[in-house]
Amino acid sequence: MKRKIQEKRASERFEIDGLVKCSHTKSKDAINGIIINCSEGGICFKTSFKFQPGTVIFLCDIEDNNYFRAEVKWCRKYADTDSDQFLIGAEYCDPSLNNDQRKK
Repeated sequence: MKRKIQEKRASERFEIDGLVKCSHTKSKDAINGIIINCSEGGICFKTSFKFQPGTVIFLCDIEDNNYFRAEVKWCRKYADTDSDQFLIGAEYCDPSLNNDQRKK
């Protein structure tokens, strides 16, 4: 008998085809990432850098240059390739703030 897997997420996930820059600070030396999916509370993206869980990072939407703070919740080796790519799951730190408040 198959059992339905219970999702732990509070918000629906949406598949997004986009790019994101990520770093420990609002730096021009950010690492490029590819967004896999996102929700109201967090994001999953693929990158070549292995961020440790608990790390607070800055994510920059490449299209509109808006920054978001997020805490890395998990990091896994990306299984679909032989290259050193990682899937990162992160939860937004201040999802209720609008972008003007985040930039302060």
